[in-house]
Amino acid sequence: MLIAHTPRLCLRRFCPEDLDPLALILSDPEVMYFSRTRQPLSRAEAADLIHHQSRPNHPHGLYAVTAQASGELLGYCGLIHQQIDGHTEIEIGYRLGRSHWGQGFATEAACAVRDHAARLGIPRVISLIEAANERSRRVAEKVGMQWQREIVIDAIVVQVYGMDLVQEGTRG
Repeated sequence: MLIAHTPRLCLRRFCPEDLDPLALILSDPEVMYFSRTRQPLSRAEAADLIHHQSRPNHPHGLYAVTAQASGELLGYCGLIHQQIDGHTEIEIGYRLGRSHWGQGFATEAACAVRDHAARLGIPRVISLIEAANERSRRVAEKVGMQWQREIVIDAIVVQVYGMDLVQEGTRG
């Protein structure tokens, strides 16, 4: 199921054929460095992620990010429920294979997900980013988010970037 497309990308639900390329991406220690576990994921864990995220009729979740031209899986981007200070927030999360860093794909995918969130009527989105993760901070800023505060989640200090969405589209 297609979620969104951009000039270079398609965002869609995961399918079983995504397992090998996703497992390869998530097994890279550098790709997983800023994850909560700081550990690469196993093939079984990648399979669990695909199974969990490919549920039909669920508007939120992580979406496969593929190249329009080749269909290659580049990583994922999507909407994640987060509990912050007793409130549910919707996070735009993204993770791409290292060979796709620095080409604007994360920003392009995150903008598509931001616009998807606005179409769903979600009033606000955030991203939770460690201070040392400069690449992700730049993506959040390019999407239109601004730094709001610092919090601790699972003993990790993260910065909250956020923005309000409007129903006709987005600001930023």
